[in-house]
Amino acid sequence: MGFFIDTDVDPDSRARLSGDYCHLRQYQIERLENDGLTGLCFRPPLRQTCTHMEKGLPMQITFTPIGTAHPNTDNIPRHWTVSDVEGSLVIDPQYTEALADIAVGQRIMVLFHFHKSPPFSPNLLKQTPPHRQRPFGVFSICSPRRPNPIGLSVLEVLSRDANVLGVRGMDMIEGTPILDIKPFVDKDSNLPSREDAD
Repeated sequence: MGFFIDTDVDPDSRARLSGDYCHLRQYQIERLENDGLTGLCFRPPLRQTCTHMEKGLPMQITFTPIGTAHPNTDNIPRHWTVSDVEGSLVIDPQYTEALADIAVGQRIMVLFHFHKSPPFSPNLLKQTPPHRQRPFGVFSICSPRRPNPIGLSVLEVLSRDANVLGVRGMDMIEGTPILDIKPFVDKDSNLPSREDAD
């Protein structure tokens, strides 16, 4: 399933959200289609009609998947640091040129959406990971059950064929929506912002 947050609200939704719904902080959730990708549309109350939106609460943010992950197995490790699973990242063809300088052997950071994660609730602020003996604050662990269900994995690039990257180290399930890809920087000489960087 894909994932995006739509900032465009149709007239019917505008009317529905303007009255008694104004005080609600919960998102209105709808299933949509976006260029063939099934998505979730999270529609927060409108800023101009809802007082709480004028008090500095979070703004609306839009993400559209750039592709999907496809591991070669259903037996997915709990984290990329303990994974040798290989698979592919199939990127939307419109972004093929954006992959041009990704090289075989390189490591990349992949940001993705935990699209199968259950809704977050206050009782999940502290969780006990399966390999640990005590609860930890959710921002100290890699649990998929998070306020914003976003994951990050560092993967080794095995191949690049047009818009498809072959990778190793996957900890994503089949069809996981990919939000972004960034270079993995492990030393100063690799910093893309350096003036003498390649």
